[in-house]
Amino acid sequence: MKKFSPSQINLQVDFIKQGKSYVAYSPAFDLSTCGKTLKEAQSRFEEAVEIFIEETVENNCLEKL
Repeated sequence: MKKFSPSQINLQVDFIKQGKSYVAYSPAFDLSTCGKTLKEAQSRFEEAVEIFIEETVENNCLEKL
């Protein structure tokens, strides 16, 4: 299977500062994560999207998404 890269899609992601943390949230996938810095939140979100897409494809659910 070809490796998926989050940079291959155009996805709205909102970054919100909450206290001392940053939250990354995508309404399209209803997916979120956080980090102590904006860069960490971005990196963790890219990883979460990659896992989400790979699992969706692996479970043959891409059309439902």
